[in-house]
Amino acid sequence: MPVRKDYEPEFKGQAVRFARGEMEPDESREHACERLGPKLKVKAVTLYNWLKHSASANRLDRRQRRQRDDGDDDPYAASGRRVEPATVLVKRPTPGALHGHRRRLSPC
Repeated sequence: MPVRKDYEPEFKGQAVRFARGEMEPDESREHACERLGPKLKVKAVTLYNWLKHSASANRLDRRQRRQRDDGDDDPYAASGRRVEPATVLVKRPTPGALHGHRRRLSPC
């Protein structure tokens, strides 16, 4: 079984920044990793995973920063999704209940 390589966090960060900087605007992440992986002496799959993880972490960081800056406690506000308020059904009172009258039950 091959030994798993452990990369330093600094190297991972530098590789991700390099890959993002060298990526063409219309190039897919997968194609960029195949092209740039050999330059960094890293497998394309490894670089692809690092880019995926950094993208999700950046998205979360931006969302948290935006929430903090807005002072908004709504978790959906930063995501840009519009959430409709829940529909609440209210039972209308009977006309007698409005005036304090109670309906009397007739004995059977």
